[in-house]
Amino acid sequence: MPSYIVGQDGQGRWIALESHGLGGGYFRSREAAFQYAVAETGRRAGAVRLSTEPLRIAL
Repeated sequence: MPSYIVGQDGQGRWIALESHGLGGGYFRSREAAFQYAVAETGRRAGAVRLSTEPLRIAL
């Protein structure tokens, strides 16, 4: 099952990023990013973490 990291990029946009880089996206708020990540992980305890470092989506 996937795990997600939620945080902001260098420009302050909120990101939810699957730990292997296979999913995720940009969101309007931290709450929206968390809701997406929690839904994608099936509400599994410990599957969503908050990053203190800037995140980046590799395209």
